[in-house]
Amino acid sequence: MQDKTIFEGFLNAVEEKTGLKFEREPKDWLIDQLKVVGIGLENAPTYPETFKPSAHALDLENYVEVELADFSPDIVATTEKGDASVSFYLVYNYPKPASWIVKTPKGEEKIESSYAGYKAIWLLTLSNLLKQTYGEVHLYIHKEKPQPILLRAKPIGKEYGGLEAYIAPRIP
Repeated sequence: MQDKTIFEGFLNAVEEKTGLKFEREPKDWLIDQLKVVGIGLENAPTYPETFKPSAHALDLENYVEVELADFSPDIVATTEKGDASVSFYLVYNYPKPASWIVKTPKGEEKIESSYAGYKAIWLLTLSNLLKQTYGEVHLYIHKEKPQPILLRAKPIGKEYGGLEAYIAPRIP
């Protein structure tokens, strides 16, 4: 099947360019080992639970199309186990802060944020590969609060049977 061949080549290119590694099961929708990036065939029947792109799970009616120019760069320095590292993010700023409750190992925690960051190498690589594969790319972000960003080759609502991707946000 041509879609499966495109899918495999796409995944190999993403892994090569980003260093991400994807679990190879199920076959039509895959998530990376960090559980941050999901790539799959549009309308795939077997989305992983952590990336379930449905109108209910991601509230797609509240997603709006954005462009890469709508994001600003951010550098995040971290130190883990004595090792310093720097990561580059593309940040989307919301018009007003949003708040929501998340479950943590310590219980429920209220988070408030007016922006979401997406690792630049992942967002740029996926955008570039979708455009190379299909001739266009469309980015969608939730208009009110940080949610996974959706990357597609066609606008939401226009089916094309190709690949789409989600990237979970980094929230302060």
